Amino acid sequence: MEILLVLQKDIDNGLAITGVKKEYEEYIRSMLKQLLNGYYFIGTHPDNGLFNPTISLKFLELLQDGPELIYDMIDQNLNYNIWLEVLADKNVHTPTSVLDITSEVPGIDVIYSNLASYNYFPIGGSILNSFTTKDMLYSGKMGDHVSLYSFLFYHGILTIQPTNSVRNASMKIPNLMRYSEFLPRLFKKMHFDIQYFIKFTRNPDAINMKEFLWSILSELEILYGNLFDELSLQALLERAFLYIGGLTVEASKRYVLQNKKTKESDLLFYQKDAKDVYLLELKRVRPNAIEYPEEENNQNFKSKPINWYPSEYEENRIYLMNKSEEQLENFKIRKEYCYQNNNDTSVKQLIFSAKKQLSEYANLLQNEDYMKDKTIHKFVVVQVGYPIIVKKLE
Repeated sequence: MEILLVLQKDIDNGLAITGVKKEYEEYIRSMLKQLLNGYYFIGTHPDNGLFNPTISLKFLELLQDGPELIYDMIDQNLNYNIWLEVLADKNVHTPTSVLDITSEVPGIDVIYSNLASYNYFPIGGSILNSFTTKDMLYSGKMGDHVSLYSFLFYHGILTIQPTNSVRNASMKIPNLMRYSEFLPRLFKKMHFDIQYFIKFTRNPDAINMKEFLWSILSELEILYGNLFDELSLQALLERAFLYIGGLTVEASKRYVLQNKKTKESDLLFYQKDAKDVYLLELKRVRPNAIEYPEEENNQNFKSKPINWYPSEYEENRIYLMNKSEEQLENFKIRKEYCYQNNNDTSVKQLIFSAKKQLSEYANLLQNEDYMKDKTIHKFVVVQVGYPIIVKKLE
């Protein structure tokens, strides 16, 4: 049996053959490396991480047949979730049954948290050549999860840190394609106190909304690194809201304007037959997008590169959590991470822009027949690295 291995040089050759425009080459290389690269086997050189061959070939074919779609995605600065939708292929997704098996392993919650950090972590042993499902379940009861990690490795869910030995291996999720498949499994582990939701519905102000949302978000602090974006935040909250019985949830609700263009609000939720409707506009400032004040820009608080992981910013997390909303609003946003509106150079300005968007969505929503007799409560929610700011529009 022949195995197709795709290296960076193969991607480069493919880009040359497809005739990709020079100004887009580097962006495409960078995006493909995040999405599809990162697989290693024993003896693989650190600079020769492997790409997913099936999706890589699919992308190159797409680039050759319809490059304008890819160019438009780059020009619009669309995030990796949109790229994953375009590259989706059910034939290479991890079967649900594979991850269902792992859910029976004792201690799986802790393991999921380790995996969510998107960083290498030691597995406490060596990759096994052979094992059974029974071995995996039994050893898990004894606190030994090496067989589980080996199982995930052989199914392509995990990869090893480049090494010449199987001994004392360290592992991680290889790329964003696999990471996006894994996140929903972690979301299913969420727990929050329903009392916060009840308190909020009785008095839907900004304070109670913040308490309600924080009861959800505080459970998953391991996620909030630089790879966690707005769509991930939206997906997390949507999934949490769906666990509340009798609640209707609409994510990315689309409005068609008179000029045929469309707009999408982030999250809308309400209880059946209730008069109150809750509309959320979500923004997220990633940890490495924050410009920390110059006098505090020391080794602990300096901005990190794009591959900065949650486990590496504990000092920053504590620092941000100790700030008031007013102090968080005053933080500047690094220019390269500003939103499409270049005026959003601070958290305060980002909130201002979000309020304008939210007012527009609320007006569009109020014009829909089924909303005529409803009271729309409008909230802007901004996550600044880790803590959240909540503003209610009157």
